[in-house]
Amino acid sequence: MSLKKILCTGLTAAMIFTGSQFTSAAGSDSASGSLAKIEIDTYGVEQDGPLIARVGRLEKDYTGQNMQGNLNMRINAVSDLIYQNSGEPSLMAKVNALEWNVKNEVVSGGLAQRIAGLENVILGTSGSGTFSDRIKSLAKESFGDEKIPMVQVRVPAGTLIKVATTETLNTRTMQVGDTVPIKVEEDVIIDGNLIFARGLRGKGEVLEVKSANKWGRNGRMDINFNRLECIDGEQIKICVGDDAEELMTQNKMVDAAALVGLDLKDDWKKATVHGKNLEIPAGTEFYVQLEENEFIYALQGGASIKIASGSNVITVPSEEEEVIIVEEDDRDEETTEIRYTEE
Repeated sequence: MSLKKILCTGLTAAMIFTGSQFTSAAGSDSASGSLAKIEIDTYGVEQDGPLIARVGRLEKDYTGQNMQGNLNMRINAVSDLIYQNSGEPSLMAKVNALEWNVKNEVVSGGLAQRIAGLENVILGTSGSGTFSDRIKSLAKESFGDEKIPMVQVRVPAGTLIKVATTETLNTRTMQVGDTVPIKVEEDVIIDGNLIFARGLRGKGEVLEVKSANKWGRNGRMDINFNRLECIDGEQIKICVGDDAEELMTQNKMVDAAALVGLDLKDDWKKATVHGKNLEIPAGTEFYVQLEENEFIYALQGGASIKIASGSNVITVPSEEEEVIIVEEDDRDEETTEIRYTEE
């Protein structure tokens, strides 16, 4: 059994999830690291200046006033406001839901930029005031109520999600430990509630990579895809499990098979050129699945909205019903082939 499969089945401890877009501020090593994480997710870049002044700016932008406590307590309070789904959805969850409702996808970038972008689309101009108040105003215009219709739901282990790479990968330049960014390609709906929205981000880690050599060995890669953001901003444990592998095999997804380390069948591809590095283009689609049951805030009414608009969705009904996958079009099996490049 490969290390990747062991991680998927949960027989070893979960790998620590890092990266500016996927690390909770509370889990950073220092006040400075926590603050930098929050600033990147708020303004797009880390800010300059004394820590106390930077915290004060965040507090004013989010709530309009300074919070109680020492520096660490104030940083944690801002962090909870942005990321914590406790009692009600976080601000990150609300902005994700607003973007999906308006743009049919979730975009990357700092919350300040994303809120302004929503205001330009909905109101025709950027707003003013605290981020919290501006989000309420956007919710009122977009959903008809300041309270966005999000409800806590259980997402079953094994739920399938179609994702895609966001950059080209090549065994000539990859190294063990590299982060491989991915994003959700199709919405995932459970019982009418939106769980994963197109554009949400995730990542994998390179476990093993072998470049081509002059004796005819092709390049190969082994990547553990382990985290994916859901609609409420929580980072969910994922893996390429048996159901995902079976679906990619059934659909003869050749690039996907090479990406996740599946055996390439002879009848899937044209003649393989030996001794070349493996290249996986940006936008390569593949499937992952939830590693365990999760409870998240989902956006109500997602199924009827997306189906009415004719967009692609993956609908996951109750456990006793059959899973239906709706695709925009069928993959042309005759033209798919594995890509190898010169050393």
